[in-house]
Amino acid sequence: MVFSGGIAKGAYELGFCRAMNEIVTFDQVSAIAASSIGSINAYAYATHQIEKLSEVWKTTDYKSMHEFYQCLVKRPVIFDAIDAFAKIPIGAGLPLIITCIQVPMIHVKYIDITPLNDCDRIKMLKAAISIPSMMTPIEVGGKKFVDGAILDNTPVRALKDKELDVIFVLRFDHSVEDYSMISKDTQIIEVVFQDEHFMKNSFALDKKSSRKMIDAGHAYGMEFLEKALRFGTKDKEYLKYIASSCNRGAKCSIIPKNGDDIIRRINKLSKLFPT
Repeated sequence: MVFSGGIAKGAYELGFCRAMNEIVTFDQVSAIAASSIGSINAYAYATHQIEKLSEVWKTTDYKSMHEFYQCLVKRPVIFDAIDAFAKIPIGAGLPLIITCIQVPMIHVKYIDITPLNDCDRIKMLKAAISIPSMMTPIEVGGKKFVDGAILDNTPVRALKDKELDVIFVLRFDHSVEDYSMISKDTQIIEVVFQDEHFMKNSFALDKKSSRKMIDAGHAYGMEFLEKALRFGTKDKEYLKYIASSCNRGAKCSIIPKNGDDIIRRINKLSKLFPT
């Protein structure tokens, strides 16, 4: 599984994980990669705490985008949530690879947090949601890290060395991605959560919106997984058909082309909400 970053829209991923728990036995999941808020959702899924994290989402209530932004920068709510549930270790043998940017070098790092001790694991999860230029980097082992989503928001690449039948890629757009580094024996199946209010719902961390997105993610996940896994994961031709059907919507690229583009995007986001 690959969990993309999407700020408040990450609530859709929690609903999908509920569906996974109802349809797929957990021991069938061999590896997880995640970026930004997807890292928090992926950790909750890997440690069987989806319902606990869902309650955090459902009880967090910001009345405006500006209020959400202010609390996001100050980080108390989400950091408190990480402190509360991230002490439960991930089961041995299940890699959970998160995306971070090591500063000041500004290059993406894929870090498996499964073998880390409690303290470093918690710090890395906090680093995974520390938005560059808005939040202070988190220091782990003498190195400083921030959210890696701006360089790789959908870290399929982190699983390139794994032998997998199928990779479910949870995402919020149909941008073009390069999956050429993944073995041709592995089917990439994109699960795209789309709505008409991309920017609004990205910052809609209020109880009503969170509940709606979680429920929608669950409903879509149930429908999607029942179709995709109708014949299990061994029927390669059926999986190939499902992948082709689900991925055909890819039509545009929103990935930054170079370092200057990345910096412009960070600065633009910073100016949206004055501190």
